[in-house]
This record gives sequence, structure tokens and C-alpha cells, in this order.
Amino acid sequence: MFSRKIRPSVTPEDRQWIEEALLWFEKEYGASFLKSVPILEPTSNFFDRKFDGTAADAHYLLDKASEVLSVKSRKIDLAFFGYSTQELLKSGVTIHHEAALEQDFALGFCEEPTVGHYQIDLEIDQLSNTPLLLTTLVYELSHLKMVEEERIDEPNEYLADLHGVVFGFGIFMANSIWNFRQWRDNTHQGWHGQKTGFLPEEMMAYAIALFQNYQQGSDAWSKHLNRSMFRLFKKNMEYLEETEDEILFPEANPLKRV
Repeated sequence: MFSRKIRPSVTPEDRQWIEEALLWFEKEYGASFLKSVPILEPTSNFFDRKFDGTAADAHYLLDKASEVLSVKSRKIDLAFFGYSTQELLKSGVTIHHEAALEQDFALGFCEEPTVGHYQIDLEIDQLSNTPLLLTTLVYELSHLKMVEEERIDEPNEYLADLHGVVFGFGIFMANSIWNFRQWRDNTHQGWHGQKTGFLPEEMMAYAIALFQNYQQGSDAWSKHLNRSMFRLFKKNMEYLEETEDEILFPEANPLKRV
């Protein structure tokens, strides 16, 4: 009997891009830093707060994420938009950019009203979904950091997703790829599914498995990933541990270490 060859969850082209991207992060931030990054977990050890779905939650998460990403010295304000202006007014939060209401389920965007002064606009429904709210903030702050520090010339959505992973937010980034919301009107109710971020599940799962093997550290992934993401993560871990393929990010594969 022939043994079945384990394959990753990504195409060869996507695998190469992810490995090259992680090599780029290693070059930018250093191997010693990347290997020591703690994997942040959805526990009170990181979230020392009782979340109540208010704007104060967003400011708390902005402060926490800014500290981890080393952008705390920047002047960053928050504003909110929503798909129901009436709901915004009832909530008593700052309303900015009503034009944003026309965007197709935008979760957030960052702008620079004046030089050195940034504003992140957040879709208000995220206040009731703490992991998704954090993921959006990390994504926008990652863009800001890489561009302002001149690591990239212009925003790169896919690189911003991975930036959150290598700074320890991978569990949140992975679990928030799909966002489900319940809706209700006078006569009907149902659920709406929305993809968040830019990397699909298969690519994100390979990226976090690669980073886990690179660090050879925390077992937090197995404890906190949702079911579908954990299945893909486990598949990629098995691939990395057993493959004889050449891995461009060599230290992520124990078999390839010199």
C-alpha cells in the first residue's frame, strides 16, 4: 500500500507567497523578535475588561493593540459609521463620513485628516463582536505602521493580514475571517454571512501553521481556533512536519533545519 501524501491547504503559488512574505517580516523585524512574539489569547490575561458593547470598548482595544504594535505614540482617534444612521444617533457616538454608509459592508478604514494625526473609522455593529472589532483595529494599525515606517510604499491588504499574525494576533485574525450577523425586521429574521479580511481561510491557516512551527512555542492555537480553522491548521501542521518539499521559510520546518 502506498501512503497518502499530505498536502497543504494552499496552492503552490500561494504557499510560496506566504513563505516569502514571512521571510520579508523576518528581514524587517528580525528573527529574534519574531520568535519571541507572544501569541495573544482571548482570555482575561490580555483582555482585562468586561466588554459591554460601547465605544469605550473600542478605545480600550485601540490602546491595547497600539501598544503591541508599537504605534502607541501616534495620535489616533476613533469615529464610527453604520448602516442605520438612526441607530448611530441613538448610541450617542461620533458619526463620521456618512458616505461610508454606501460602502458594501466596510468594517473600517484609516485616514490622515492632518499630518501625523490619524483617524480610524469603524462600522458600529462590531462593538457587539469584540474579536472582530480587535481584528479590524489590528488590520488598520498594521497598514498605518508599515506605511509610516516606510516598510512599504503603499497599503497592501494581504500583507496587513499577515502583519497581525506575526505580531501575535493570529488567533483573532483567523477566527474572524467569517462574520455572521443576525437580522430582523417586522415580519422576517435570518442570518447574514460576511467575509472579513483579505486572506481566505486556506491561506490564513497555512500562515499560522507556518508561524507556529517557526516559533515552536505556544499551544494556544489548538485551544482557541474555531472548528473549521483548526481543521485546516492541523492539516498544514502535519504537512510541515512531514513534507520533503523545499520550504522557503526553512526554520518553519524542523526537518529542514541546519
